[in-house]
Amino acid sequence: MAKAVLVMDMPHDCPMCKFLDLDERCHAVDVENPWSTDPEKAKPDWCPLRELPKKMEVCGKYPQPDRIEPSYKAGWNACLDKILK
Repeated sequence: MAKAVLVMDMPHDCPMCKFLDLDERCHAVDVENPWSTDPEKAKPDWCPLRELPKKMEVCGKYPQPDRIEPSYKAGWNACLDKILK
């Protein structure tokens, strides 16, 4: 099955999350069986939302047989740029 990524601002706690309904149930976990949340607490450990990883610092030259640009780090950063586009 194909995978998808939803890019949104990361909420600091449940009340700020777009997946929380008026009954304080989280629909990010399972639409059929939403979890109850405590709006007074920070984002719970079971929350499926994850921050994107940070970009890697590219410094110096990384010799490659066919090019001199840093392949892994440049590819990592290019991937993040595409996701955030």
